[in-house]
Amino acid sequence: MYTQAMYNALIEAIATGAREVWYGDKRVAYRTLDEMLRLKDAMEVYLGIATIPKRIYANFGKGII
Repeated sequence: MYTQAMYNALIEAIATGAREVWYGDKRVAYRTLDEMLRLKDAMEVYLGIATIPKRIYANFGKGII
């Protein structure tokens, strides 16, 4: 689905402020920077660059079982 080349092109576009990205011979135009950042996060998880953060919940009790 996603490739490292697609990820690199998206990162470069975000860094330069461009909203259009070329993937080989295809052009993709994004509406907002937020849309690009959400896609970047999804690509990182797909490619194994980043993992989904785990949530830690606190548990409080009176110590009585």
